[in-house]
Amino acid sequence: GRNDSMLCNCSNARSQQLYKPLRPCLSHHHRKKRVVFADTRGMSLTAIHVFSKFEDEPYQNKSTATMDLKISSVRSLTLDFKQPSADYLDFRNRLIQNSICLESCSLQERSLTGTIKVRNIGFEKSVQVRVTYDSWASFTDVDCTFMNNVYSCQDTDTFAFVLELPSYIPPQNRVEFCICFKVQGQTYWDNNDGKNYVLKHIDKQKGRLEGKLQTLCENIGKCS
Repeated sequence: GRNDSMLCNCSNARSQQLYKPLRPCLSHHHRKKRVVFADTRGMSLTAIHVFSKFEDEPYQNKSTATMDLKISSVRSLTLDFKQPSADYLDFRNRLIQNSICLESCSLQERSLTGTIKVRNIGFEKSVQVRVTYDSWASFTDVDCTFMNNVYSCQDTDTFAFVLELPSYIPPQNRVEFCICFKVQGQTYWDNNDGKNYVLKHIDKQKGRLEGKLQTLCENIGKCS
């Protein structure tokens, strides 16, 4: 009976050693790498790229140079007239004669803003800016806003306007505006003595454009 008890104890000890939880592996060996094919993850096994026989030639840069040329040739607009109120005597004379006169104007990015003086010859009045972006093939009338002037004379009123210019205007198109004043059934105009108020096109980066144009000609090989 004693021998059976000893055998049982030995068996229990061995079984405890056999079923003892394993410790984490402390080996520094890397995990075995696996190869996973793209098609098993829904991706294509092949990729097709078409090479042109001209792809390695230097003249392939022509498209890039042309694109840079277009980017550099972005044109901007600027006022092609002096500030009317800069010559105050002339400004007052025009206001008395026409009952309306552009007072000031500024152009920032694509926003044209300005103020207009009109004679206070009636309570009900309206002021508009008539502008064209295509050499008067069409035009738009924009209502002006009355400004409550604290320091203005009683015989004049001030109106303000804001024009958001189109993002692109062809350089051959003339951009002009004039202003209109309606009161007591009468209509008065300020068209800058018949010349209108003109916004002219200018090259934004003229020097850079000329340099890129020369480079483009050299790449194409057509310059004499």
